[in-house]
Amino acid sequence: MDNDSDRILVRQVQEGDREAYEVLITRYYRRVYGVCMGIVADPHQSQDLCQEAMLQGYIKIGRLREVNLFGGWITKIAQNLCFDWLRKQKRNRTFMADLADYSEDSGKNDSNDDLTEMITKLPLELRRPLVMYYFDGCNCRSISQQLGVSRSSVCRRLWKAKRCLHELLSEVNHES
Repeated sequence: MDNDSDRILVRQVQEGDREAYEVLITRYYRRVYGVCMGIVADPHQSQDLCQEAMLQGYIKIGRLREVNLFGGWITKIAQNLCFDWLRKQKRNRTFMADLADYSEDSGKNDSNDDLTEMITKLPLELRRPLVMYYFDGCNCRSISQQLGVSRSSVCRRLWKAKRCLHELLSEVNHES
């Protein structure tokens, strides 16, 4: 890619020219999509992540200081989004596997319906960090900032929420 051309286009975008960003999207979309596909290996999710990277690039382009390095910068945004997505998927799988273990112990197979119901029974102070962490993909630092509590409080609340869910699901399974 032409770094001088990128530099000019980035400056134009930083000055408010949306059409210049469309040129950058056209220029780098395939590259960014390829990076996403290489990390995520799912065409539909890769397309979503690629589009999110392009949107984040537009939002953050005012912070780009080395304007001739747009290609590497937008690629790095895409990589970070992909790795965040993968971490979120891993947390969700781990969480659901833990719950599946609880339901296997009791011989119950419809734990997802019970899980949804039990999550709504948790106190708000436990429910919010649990949902933010496992379903919204937030990390403990982000949750602590959003809720205005310490990271250790978030960790304690997550631990307590999982323990409460286990107890609630155990009660449901014993009643069945």
